[in-house]
Amino acid sequence: MIVSEPAAKPYHHGDLAQASLKVALDLLQEAGLEKFSLREVARRLGVSLTALYHHFPDKETLLANISRQGMEEFRERLESASGDPTLGPRELISQMGLAYVGFFVEKPYYLDLIFLPAHKADAVICGIWQNTFARLEALLAAQGWDQERIPLLGVWLWSSVHGLATMFREGILGRPDDYIEGASPVFEMTGEELLSRVTPLIAGVLGQAVSLPKT
Repeated sequence: MIVSEPAAKPYHHGDLAQASLKVALDLLQEAGLEKFSLREVARRLGVSLTALYHHFPDKETLLANISRQGMEEFRERLESASGDPTLGPRELISQMGLAYVGFFVEKPYYLDLIFLPAHKADAVICGIWQNTFARLEALLAAQGWDQERIPLLGVWLWSSVHGLATMFREGILGRPDDYIEGASPVFEMTGEELLSRVTPLIAGVLGQAVSLPKT
């Protein structure tokens, strides 16, 4: 008696690459970056590891492709947030901050992935970062800051909103049910409430400091 083996999934050459990205992203959401593996991606797809290697020779290549996908989503979110011509620079900076944190709160699996040190050399990822930072610098210039201070202020703003995103992801902020009696009232706030207050405050501080003398 001859027993036939189960037929492999009928992925075409281009289909497997796209399917791999989707399955890999699902795996990242479920297991995180530390437990991510090509073997598990192949298992979930129902294909051999060798078949996956034809498209992604190693885990880093697959992760880089997912990162580029995430960066494109991130870019679209920030561009949408800072594209209202009726708003002034300070309001647009605030909107960019809200969009930045909101994106990583919604998709926390991208927070570690996009910032992997290996991706510093990726032209697509770095290009989006550079364009985003240039947009922020342009808004600071429109607010009246001098060119010497603008890059440093941009880094300060970036690190501030990134720190917020990380604190939300780690559950340090935005979880009022974990509030410890006697702690600051900020720990009683939901993530949405805290975010809606902090990002305009950061933009407001910039507005007040714009007239300060150079040091």
